[in-house]
Amino acid sequence: MTTKTPSISFQYSTLTKTNYDQWSIRIKAILDAHGLWNIVETRYDEPIDKGALSIAELAVLQIRKSGDQSALSIIYQGLDGKMFEKITNESKAKDAWDILKNSAVGVDNVRPSGSTRECAS
Repeated sequence: MTTKTPSISFQYSTLTKTNYDQWSIRIKAILDAHGLWNIVETRYDEPIDKGALSIAELAVLQIRKSGDQSALSIIYQGLDGKMFEKITNESKAKDAWDILKNSAVGVDNVRPSGSTRECAS
């Protein structure tokens, strides 16, 4: 007896200059459903000297690299031509995500967590 794995189809919203908050929630959910959000959060980096890695470490590296490229592909799905142009030179999902966030929200509006806004008296 063969069982079918249910297929899940995702609707990708398109990022604009005014909808980053909604877009990011949707794309994060899709990335998380694929087990890829942690790669975007933590950034995938290749070691300088792969020759020093064991076979097991190389296998893990390949899985992370593949996951990073899958995450980047999902991010691409939610972009129009103008937004895509902003990240065409990026090869890592984390870098692309940060560029999109900064371009949509603005670097001046991105506050580090835990910071407080001073009030004028």
